[in-house]
Amino acid sequence: MQITGEMQIGEAARYAGRASSRLSGHPRPLIVANLAAALATLVPIILFSIWQSAVDAPAWLWAPAILLAMAFGLWAGPAACRGYAVGVFRKNLAHRGLPDRFPCRFDIADDVFVHTTGRMTMRAEWPSVSDVVQTGPYWILLAEGYPFFLPRRFFESPAAEKAFLGALLARLTPEARARSADAVKFAAD
Repeated sequence: MQITGEMQIGEAARYAGRASSRLSGHPRPLIVANLAAALATLVPIILFSIWQSAVDAPAWLWAPAILLAMAFGLWAGPAACRGYAVGVFRKNLAHRGLPDRFPCRFDIADDVFVHTTGRMTMRAEWPSVSDVVQTGPYWILLAEGYPFFLPRRFFESPAAEKAFLGALLARLTPEARARSADAVKFAAD
C-alpha cells in the first residue's frame, strides 16, 4: 500500500511547531530566548544609567553604551536559548527512553546517499542534493532542503576526507557541484 501526491516546500511549516513541541516544549525556548535577549540588553543599560548618574559621566556615552548592550543582548540571548532548548530536547528524549548519542554512518552509493543513525536510515537520491557546504566542523549536504551534517572528525585523515568528498561530488549534478565551491576546492587541494 502506498500514497502519492505533491507537496510544496514549506507548506507544513506552520504546523511544525506542534510536532517539535513534543520534544522541545515549544514555544518555551523562543520565549526564553526573547527574555534572555531583553534582559541581556536591559541590565547593562540599567547598570550604565546608575553608573552615569553616580559619576556624572557625559551624556554622549549613551550611544556606545546602547550599541554595546544591544550587541551583548543579541549574542547572549540566542546562546542562552540554544543551551536551554538543547537541554529540554535531551531531557525529553531521555524521558522517552531514547539515547542522546547514537552511532552514525554515511554511505555513498551509485544512486543514493545513505545516512544511518542507530535504528533509522535516510536516503537521498543524487539529483535531490543541491549543495555541499563546509561550516565549522561539519560538511552539510542539502537534499531537498534537508540538512545532513557530516562531522569532519569522522574522517581518519585529510586525505580520507578529500577522497570521500571527491566521490560525493562526482555523483552530484553539475549545478549542485557549482553551488558546492567549498567542497570542490577542498577536494581538489
